[in-house]
Amino acid sequence: MLRVFFEQGMMTQPIVATLSDRIAFSAVTPDDFDDLVALRVAAMRDSLERLGRFDPERARERLRKSFYPEHTRFVILDGQRIGFYTFRPADDGFHLDHLYVHPSCQSCGVGSHVIRQLLSQADACGMGVRLGALRDSPSNRFYQRHGFVQTTEDEWDIYYIRPPQPNEPPPPVNEGQDNRLEVADGFFLSPHVRTDKAAYMEHFADPEIAQNLLALPFPYTEADADGWLNRCQQSANSQAKIFALREPSGYLIGSIGVVGALPAAAHSAEFGYWLAQSYRGRGLMPRVICTFADYAFQRLHLHRLYATPFTSNRASHRALEKAGFQHEGLLRHHHFKRGAYLDAMIYGRISESNGNAEPCAATLFPDEHP
Repeated sequence: MLRVFFEQGMMTQPIVATLSDRIAFSAVTPDDFDDLVALRVAAMRDSLERLGRFDPERARERLRKSFYPEHTRFVILDGQRIGFYTFRPADDGFHLDHLYVHPSCQSCGVGSHVIRQLLSQADACGMGVRLGALRDSPSNRFYQRHGFVQTTEDEWDIYYIRPPQPNEPPPPVNEGQDNRLEVADGFFLSPHVRTDKAAYMEHFADPEIAQNLLALPFPYTEADADGWLNRCQQSANSQAKIFALREPSGYLIGSIGVVGALPAAAHSAEFGYWLAQSYRGRGLMPRVICTFADYAFQRLHLHRLYATPFTSNRASHRALEKAGFQHEGLLRHHHFKRGAYLDAMIYGRISESNGNAEPCAATLFPDEHP
């Protein structure tokens, strides 16, 4: 019997925690083979059914032929076994024979976290990584986003390699403390850097982010990421108006900033933001908004800050309310997106220095799901 459990609401926690805090790995023994088969079948079922090739017994036999317990690890999330990988050294580099995550935990950043760990290990050894992915599976796009390039293919699989990368520490995300804003629990805001490209490619593959942002291209391409980061670099020497949100490790998980140009004499500005899926629902975004609002009032000398999320984006409404923003009304047909006019809500906040707004306070962030 499969010893993996998925409880309703398991992914929801009332505190801010990074994936690094929540993910662990554990050794595999030959006795775990049936559990691994069950995870593999669950992860690949949709793709195999689309190809008319779903056969649990075939899946069992294919895993048996490439079963290396000594090179296999369970992926543990919040104490539960939710996937596994097999990563073994060979003469031509590392082979990633298997990487599977249970469907209930996919699209939450788990796979990306795991593969970043494995690629860092390979880079430290100066070795490339080879793998095969089922044709027409979403995993092909996943691996391409992480730097894998196609080498060959056959009737059912596409094969990739990711060449070794220089094992150099990433450039500092912040050259000075003036542009680093502490949020909470080690999360912080700082200017964008070019090495944020991989994070943008990872997070902007999420269609929900594209749905809730006004002008985000989807699918998001490397050229889109390069163009955005180039614009960020061009304004690097001026007062920061757009920030990357980073987990304690420095990896980008979101962004917040002023929308459009900000004239020197401006007293009011609109702002926007987004957050990676695996960090939502934990009370983080209200703290980020509060941190940015304080910066905008004190450093950009703004008197009023406002946001206009789509009426359908209820999570954004709640985050703004928890950050002390007041609902000011409905803006009918305020946005135009993909050939359609969309309604928006407007939320605003006035600078505290004028005595017209409540300051952000810890009581705005109860330990409960927003």
